[in-house]
Amino acid sequence: MLSLYIRNGGCAVDKKLMMDRSIHIITEYYKNNLGPFFDGMDEDVLWIGPVMGQWLRGKEAMLKAWEAEKHDLTFSMRNISATHIPLGSAACAVVLRYEVYTHYPSGVTHLHNQRLHYTWREKREGGGEKRQLISVMHISNAEQMDERDAIYPVHYENVAAHKYAEYSSGKLARMRVQATDGSLHILLSTSILYIESSSARQCKVHTRDGEVLTTATLSDFEAAYAESFIRAHSGYLVNPMYVREVRRFQCLMEGGAVIPIPEKKYTRFKKALSAWADKWN
Repeated sequence: MLSLYIRNGGCAVDKKLMMDRSIHIITEYYKNNLGPFFDGMDEDVLWIGPVMGQWLRGKEAMLKAWEAEKHDLTFSMRNISATHIPLGSAACAVVLRYEVYTHYPSGVTHLHNQRLHYTWREKREGGGEKRQLISVMHISNAEQMDERDAIYPVHYENVAAHKYAEYSSGKLARMRVQATDGSLHILLSTSILYIESSSARQCKVHTRDGEVLTTATLSDFEAAYAESFIRAHSGYLVNPMYVREVRRFQCLMEGGAVIPIPEKKYTRFKKALSAWADKWN
């Protein structure tokens, strides 16, 4: 186990030790050796992942998420740099910058420039010796998340920026969304993929950055923002901006969601989608 150094009559975190440990954890992680990664986590750690909407609180929640993850990805790294920031006598931050290559089974490789921020704090575990544990781990680069993924962007796709810029000259609805937890969200209609009914008086708004459970109904959204959405099903409104493909009785959305279309509404839905597309051409 890595130890602490005693300096100036008190306990202080050794700069080189913590930078070395931080680098060791992430380099082993990308070898798919997760032991040092989880060994370094505080029980109440906050993990903020590299994809929008990835927040996990607590080591137990992290373990469950990783146990559920199945992938065939391999990784390689280069150009790692570390910066140490002292935070008093018993805490520090370490920021790493590096390049990581994600190698997919198909032979495709994607390069990501990442910045990883550790916040380390000293903690005595079970009355034993003091250890430096990670209280916050934040991977600061962000990519849009595919709903089929949990941790790794297995379904990663490059999306051209101009696809969304095409609609910037149109009228963008600013939607006030009241969440069930009491929070208020102001969302641009162009950030919403689709809206799903979850109960008689609740809807789940699926955005490019995550989900919001609201106290409104589909009919509320349909009445207020008719120009932004098309009814595909009694339980779904879809944003036509993000429709990738219409199959027989199914609508495939960007991000991987598959929205059912009842047979009786199939023709009407295709006509509505075509009319929306003609408006933008």
